[in-house]
Amino acid sequence: MHNLYPDLDYTRFINYLSEFAQTIYGRRAIIAAKPIFSAKELNLNLDLTQKLFYLINRQDINISSVDDIDGIVERSKKAILSPDEIQSIIGFQSAIHNLHIDYDETAGCAKAFLDRLKPISELDSLPDMIKDGKIRSDATKSLSSLIQKRDTTKRVIHQKQAGIIRKLKISGIAESGIAIRQDRFCIVIKASKKKAVKGMVVDVSGTGASIFLDPAETIDLNNRLTILKAAEREEKLRILRILSEKIKLNSYKLMILSKDLGTLDKIGAFFRYKKLYDCHLPELKPKVGFSLMKARHPLLISMKKHVVANDIKLTNKIGMVISGSNAGGKTVTLKTIGLSILAFYSSIPIPVKTGSWIGTYDSLFTIFGNKENMAESLSNFSSKLQMLRNIFKNATSDSLVLIDEITEGTDPEAGGNLAISIFKALTKKRISNICTTHLKRVSLWVETEADSIDIAGINFDMKTLMSTYEIKLGSIAESHTFDIAGRFLPDEIVREAVKQTSEKSSELADRLIEKISEYKNKQEQLDRIIISKNRELDSLKLEKDALLIEKKHLIDTKRKAIDQLIKDAQVQIKALKSIPDIHKKIAQLRQDTDKKHESKIEKEFRTGQTVKMSGTSILGKIVEIKKGKVKVDSAGKNIWINSSNVETVKENPKKKLKQVISCNDRSNSISCNIIGMHIEEAEEKLIRFLDDAILQNADTIIIVHGRGTGALKQLVKDTLEESGMISDMHSGKPQEGGDGITIAKLL
Repeated sequence: MHNLYPDLDYTRFINYLSEFAQTIYGRRAIIAAKPIFSAKELNLNLDLTQKLFYLINRQDINISSVDDIDGIVERSKKAILSPDEIQSIIGFQSAIHNLHIDYDETAGCAKAFLDRLKPISELDSLPDMIKDGKIRSDATKSLSSLIQKRDTTKRVIHQKQAGIIRKLKISGIAESGIAIRQDRFCIVIKASKKKAVKGMVVDVSGTGASIFLDPAETIDLNNRLTILKAAEREEKLRILRILSEKIKLNSYKLMILSKDLGTLDKIGAFFRYKKLYDCHLPELKPKVGFSLMKARHPLLISMKKHVVANDIKLTNKIGMVISGSNAGGKTVTLKTIGLSILAFYSSIPIPVKTGSWIGTYDSLFTIFGNKENMAESLSNFSSKLQMLRNIFKNATSDSLVLIDEITEGTDPEAGGNLAISIFKALTKKRISNICTTHLKRVSLWVETEADSIDIAGINFDMKTLMSTYEIKLGSIAESHTFDIAGRFLPDEIVREAVKQTSEKSSELADRLIEKISEYKNKQEQLDRIIISKNRELDSLKLEKDALLIEKKHLIDTKRKAIDQLIKDAQVQIKALKSIPDIHKKIAQLRQDTDKKHESKIEKEFRTGQTVKMSGTSILGKIVEIKKGKVKVDSAGKNIWINSSNVETVKENPKKKLKQVISCNDRSNSISCNIIGMHIEEAEEKLIRFLDDAILQNADTIIIVHGRGTGALKQLVKDTLEESGMISDMHSGKPQEGGDGITIAKLL
């Protein structure tokens, strides 16, 4: 991940928060979290976070351990998944199913989010085919049948070979039990007795003293077993292909679901951090500024150290200057402000008290620490100036700028003057800023001349000569340079430094008197400007009243237009009420059409007429005509058939009508047509057809399977033989369809 805001340790803080997540999805979501500077989008995220916090607080929401399925979902788009991979998808679905979050309409936007967090119904059937990372033996009827046949064949081979071994052991030919070589069951015999047993040599022992033989009695069975195993593998591959395709078709839904699960886990992690360190989400206000009550550094609190809580505010001013001694806590305070705002903009609760608020900034700029750049031959001071140039180019009146030691690395007096010029430029552009300094020159200027900039200082304990890290708004903190120096340097050095400083302080006092006089003159000018602005304000109020009158006129005009639209709509509604009469006329036309069709059929066919069933040589006589259908008597069997499925023929009294039964009785066709079907589909249809034929006491059946590859014809042959209900079967005559049909007589 890119190191965002390194000056504020944002990425380090985010990585720490990821440890609170329960799943890989939650950790990813946290690590990918970025501050949102769009007020609209941030409000939506904060609302969802608050609503989910409420639900999580009421019920313990634990997310089951789940595998990372993102890579599996991607693989499904271009490859067949393994049973283990499909099991991971099943585990993911199960984790979603086991969430059990209670919520209702009061959950607001969280309801819409949680409504999406449901298992994908199209994948509910996966557990029916995969269990514990393996394909279930009953995943399909075909697989179940193949496994049953395979196991039966194995038992028969074992029984036969066991019997052979018992006989051969008596004569000393067989050596041990049944072995497997090259995926075939074999018996082990002495090489010297090879000719004593008929069979196929499959393998030879390492010493050559023994051979592995497939006896003649089981060669065909072993061959059949090999074929069954190959068919089983093919069926399993087909199942995996189907399941992979199903996952591929739902890949987008799975990715969205994993992202939503990550969001839920991320917010759960934020809640656990919130609860552990007593954090809150401040109020978001539609203006720049902030008020952080009892704020602590979001990352330092995790280090189990005592962190001083401070009230830090920037409410009515453009900027703030924080003064204090070296190592006195100025930088930590600045980072507390920056990281707290970034965390809040990422919807992360921060260690502040209720009543805190943060405004809406569009960007945040930082300049911290040593920015020396050896590659570009830039000193620390030059690097900071380069970054300031970027800020002046890109920052807006809705930006926040944080600068640590604004002119560090140059002459203090010149640096102080430059710092004041920078503050004036930032103020002129209305860019919010917070800076730290230990330069007295800068702090005094802020206190006496900069109305739009607040001053704050870090308290110092004179007894311990250590910072208390407590912020005092409205006051300048001394640098305590000589107090701290006295702890390390000889007294004469410190006294000489104090003397030189006192002489310069007198000069500074004279300058301050002049500055105060200038300040009063500027105040008078400001008073005159305020009077002028008030007059402009009165003028704007008059313009506002005029605009309100115009607005009222526009509203009245629109209301009249809406009333007219309503009247027009009422006229159209009356017209629509006549639609039921139109439907009645359409129904009458349909009845008339049906009568004409029946009349046409009655003219073409007549009772007693001999007809042939289309596609066969089966004849019969019409016994009744009704509603576009004819009832045909064929060898004593009455069958209702669509008139389009019969043909008129010349009567031949010598020709005997064949007694048949149709497998397509629901559609009134006359033959069991399985052309173009898959083996499984055709087999199921044939079995139902045989059952119907037996129940109706039929003596002859006709099955149309076509020539094709011969697979369907072989299926018909095997199915009829296995049924045990057929006395004879043969292909049709050339005029009946030849090899494309099978005719069978029932017992």
